[in-house]
Amino acid sequence: MIPFEVMSTDPDDGYLASGLVEDLIVDLTRLPGVQVTNRAEVQAYVGRSVPPRTIARELGVDHVVLGSVRRAGSRARITTQLVRASDGHLQWADRFDRTLEDLFDVQAEVSKRIVEALEVALTPSDREMLDRAPTRDPEAYRLFLDGYAKLNSHLRDQNLVAEELLKEAIARDPDFALAHAILAQTYAGRALTWWAGLELADPAMPRRSCTVCAENRRRCWRCWSASWRSIRPIPRSRNGRRGPT
Repeated sequence: MIPFEVMSTDPDDGYLASGLVEDLIVDLTRLPGVQVTNRAEVQAYVGRSVPPRTIARELGVDHVVLGSVRRAGSRARITTQLVRASDGHLQWADRFDRTLEDLFDVQAEVSKRIVEALEVALTPSDREMLDRAPTRDPEAYRLFLDGYAKLNSHLRDQNLVAEELLKEAIARDPDFALAHAILAQTYAGRALTWWAGLELADPAMPRRSCTVCAENRRRCWRCWSASWRSIRPIPRSRNGRRGPT
């Protein structure tokens, strides 16, 4: 799954492409019979013109998913291609012209179309999982996508911006389990990079989000709450910085 190209004139629209790809990866990895290369490995191809067959050979995969996002006002055009590694031919391609409020529906449709092209059988529970929206609030979902994209920049200032965007999304929809999970990831990321300790986080968040996650199985919050408990605040060293003394 190669990060989608942003065709809009506004570079800030990159969060749409990044967020859609992230959610597609999450959905596809949950399906039996589908293996997806992790995001870190494909980042090397961002901004490079590399033939899909070359990418497939270097990553050792059978198919490559490419795409682009172009936004105009409140509408977005998403194009997606599934390229077969054996001969470089398109196995499936489509274009979706939707409003920003329909972004989740596009993501679910793309996931199902890719799986159908790969001839992977879906159970009723698989289809239910793909169709289940993480939130019914379009603005909360947009804020989530923007926050997630900024978190993935791995920059300290963007991590702080991501926290505020995710908090806004949760304020609009307190039952948005995925937003709770990624908000926790912003705090864990700060601790792991020695930017701050977990004492800055809301200690009630793991318990609250586990309750929310009972109604949303797209990403199990228990994984994040377990990692939360396994990390301790990093003490300051003698020079006042965080990290090993």
